[in-house]
Amino acid sequence: MRIFLLRHGEAEPADSAERDEERALTDKGAKRLRKAGRGFRRLDIFPDRILSSPLKRALQTAEIVADELGFTGQIEAVEELAPSAEPEDLISVLRDMSDVNQILLVGHQPFLGELAAALIGAPGGRIALKKGGLARVDVEDWNADPPGRLRYLLTGKQLIWLRRKKKAKDEGED
Repeated sequence: MRIFLLRHGEAEPADSAERDEERALTDKGAKRLRKAGRGFRRLDIFPDRILSSPLKRALQTAEIVADELGFTGQIEAVEELAPSAEPEDLISVLRDMSDVNQILLVGHQPFLGELAAALIGAPGGRIALKKGGLARVDVEDWNADPPGRLRYLLTGKQLIWLRRKKKAKDEGED
């Protein structure tokens, strides 16, 4: 299973909404995610499923990236990706998805960083994911210790660069 961990894009300041759950992406954050989402194709990211935190900014991020990828399935908002969740709860959900080849998880820091660390055998650790950043962890055997292997960790800027690189290649530059 290829597990892609995507941190939501730039969001409104905490004091802009009555509740944290209602904070939306900024226009700049949404625009950057659209550009970064185009870079996903260069990485052969075509998820079978997309799971998102139920918070507005994460759902918006998932919708933007799903659109850029041409994903036609349903984005699933799950409590196991909420900022207050425990990585072990989501790992239990993932273990039961034996039919899934690629899955995109959209959420928040520090949760995603803790999840990545737990998957690669560093429980209690944390991998830093910047806003709009993406990590890929491959799991071949859930019973292995550790079950996962970190394949890459990219910032939003690097994803945008990949998009530009693909565009130049398509236009015959390089």
